[in-house]
Amino acid sequence: MTFTNSWRDGAGGEKIFETANLSVTVRPDLEGWMLSCEQEDFKWCAATLSDLEGPFYFLRNYVAEKSGFLQKPPEIIRRPLRDGLSLDARRHAYGSFEIRLRSPAGIVGRYDGHINRAMGSFVLGCISISASEWLVDSYRRQGLGDLMRDAAEEIMGLPAVPHGRNFVHGVLSCPAAKSWSKRAASRNVHGFASDPALEIRKNLAMKNEAILERRRSVLPLASARHLAHIAGWDITIAELNGRPISGWATSPDGVPASPTGIICEGALVRDIIKVWRLQDEEIDQLVTVQYPAVTAIERLKGMRGETERDTEFAKSTLALYQGGSFPMPVSDLSGPSFPIGHNHPALGSKNHQT
Repeated sequence: MTFTNSWRDGAGGEKIFETANLSVTVRPDLEGWMLSCEQEDFKWCAATLSDLEGPFYFLRNYVAEKSGFLQKPPEIIRRPLRDGLSLDARRHAYGSFEIRLRSPAGIVGRYDGHINRAMGSFVLGCISISASEWLVDSYRRQGLGDLMRDAAEEIMGLPAVPHGRNFVHGVLSCPAAKSWSKRAASRNVHGFASDPALEIRKNLAMKNEAILERRRSVLPLASARHLAHIAGWDITIAELNGRPISGWATSPDGVPASPTGIICEGALVRDIIKVWRLQDEEIDQLVTVQYPAVTAIERLKGMRGETERDTEFAKSTLALYQGGSFPMPVSDLSGPSFPIGHNHPALGSKNHQT
């Protein structure tokens, strides 16, 4: 029994969990398993399927709790401040807010943001908000930045945290970092005080992000060409109007070796269409051709040389295969693996060339 037993079967060994508010997919991966949720931009890599159970239940609970905040109606709070200043706080639909600090001459401060996404909430251990802040120089160092953050917390009902820390999106400037440190000295700001549990979650997130970043930095065709060089593996090249745009090496057992981690050929083609944002007429011109190693190397000779990360991926993939830890082949059992109306070789069956 696994936590995915009741989930719907998808293409290429995928298991899919769907509710009105959440869609999660787990799939076999080159190095184990991958959980992904596009609506929350959340991906998690694990060696075994059972290792994804914790991230899934976190994500499910996070989305359920977040949906309650998203359903709150719009609201406005207005209050006067000293020296002719006033503050407006507005909660909009779908989790966004804006704070305005006004003087008789006009707007002198802004704090606009929204509910933080899943990864930052996982690390911090709670749902929170963050925002971009702007304040006229002459109004700085008067506690007005904190007043805007307080107003955001009040109208959203959630704690404010700085972006650019603890996997909350954005970049934290030096002045903003000093302001947040000062705020944390007088009140609780999540992620500032010593918290062993937070550090454990942060380290897990950092290891996960290192895997994803390593994969993002590898060029599929460059790593495939290196595998052809060192191991003689065939290469499947995705060609658009005769021009190679992507592809993958294939192990002797027929398993694709792509830096995306995807081990289903149909899913790989769908990923190429998504990454390249191919339009209908372009999809009709897309074909996949599997070449023997020598032919593939010749076909790709005009491509730029491999980077260190390309060769590292190829070597680690070969070591994975030689060590007996390579995944089993999976088939695309979802029926047509292409958008409706596009029945062509790239998305139905491979073209083989020798």
